[in-house]
Formats: sequence, structure tokens, C-alpha cells
Amino acid sequence: MSFDYDLEFAGHRAHAHNLTQGLVDDLSVTAYDRSDGRGLRIDLVGNPELYRPEELAAHHRRFLALLREFTAPNAQQRAVGLIDLATEEERAELLAESRANRVKYHESTLPELVAAQVARTPTATAVLDRDGRAVTYRDLDLASNRLARLLIAEGAGPDRIVALAASRSADMVAALLWARPYAAAPARCRTGCRPGVCTRSSCTTCV
Repeated sequence: MSFDYDLEFAGHRAHAHNLTQGLVDDLSVTAYDRSDGRGLRIDLVGNPELYRPEELAAHHRRFLALLREFTAPNAQQRAVGLIDLATEEERAELLAESRANRVKYHESTLPELVAAQVARTPTATAVLDRDGRAVTYRDLDLASNRLARLLIAEGAGPDRIVALAASRSADMVAALLWARPYAAAPARCRTGCRPGVCTRSSCTTCV
């Protein structure tokens, strides 16, 4: 707020005091410059129906921490989003709360989850191909197993590189399901490959 604080009444100087800035709906930060050489005065005012005194005190500490970061020697090299306003106590409280509310889940692999779904709903649609063909969980599992037997017969195994020439289709999903149990990372051949032949020097088997 900018006012003329140098007030005189018939030669008598007056000292202005800000009693209130009016009703505050939520939280208000107001800066005053009284031009008396004392610098800025900053008031932090909160609605008492929304903030307890300890909450306002915590906001006050965070605001002071923000001002200190702005006046730090390397302030111009730091992004505002990187400023950490949480205290050590608040950080510890948040970590404890997150651990207490952590959702417990059963650690399962993707093939295990698919196998469980096959057992529950074998006839449900698992993949809808781009040509409109619906593939059930049972059919997807059978296709994945057929591909696994074919690749093993062709020499696929541990420490072997296998390139799969497949379009974006249900066949590619079956290939991904086959690769997961073996911790494999299937690579899609884009050019120069056809079933049975791979021109990439890194491929040892291509189907």
C-alpha cells in the first residue's frame, strides 16, 4: 500500500498506525513502505475461521524462507519451482503419513496377471485389433505359447537376440507377452526384414 505517511496537523507531526486492512477472505500478504528509512513492512493476515494461529505461524516461516531464497547470492540462477519451503519437521511428517497410507499390493509379473485373467475370464476380449478382430484372453494366451514354442525351436534362448517382424496387431501383443517371462526386450524390425530373414547385423534369429 502506498500512502503519504508524512502527516502534520498545525505543525504537529503525526505517526500513522495501520490497525486493520479490512476483512480477509482467505490469506493476505500486504507490503507497506512508510518512507521513514525503516524499509518495507509486510503483514501476513489470515481468516481466523480458516487458519489456526500455528498454521499462520507456519505460513510466516515459509514466507520468510522464500524471501531469504530471493535475496541469496545465487538467486538469479535458481528456478522458483526448485525452492523448498517445507521444514524438516513437515517433510518428516509427510513421509510418515505417506508410508502409513501406502497401498499394499501383491507383486506379480505381467504373464502372471494375464494368466490369472485367462483363468477368470477366458472368453472376454483382451485385444481389439485395428481391423476390428476381437481376441479373447484364451486365444491371446494360446498365440503367445505357440510363438514361444516356435522361437525356442528356432534357437531362441538366454543371451540370444530375437527380432520380431510384426505390425501393430494382436500378434505384436502376443510377442510382448512371450518376451516378458524371459526378461527379453523385443525389437521391431522396420526395414529390410521379412519372416525368416533379418538383414540387421545385431539379429541372430528373426521370425
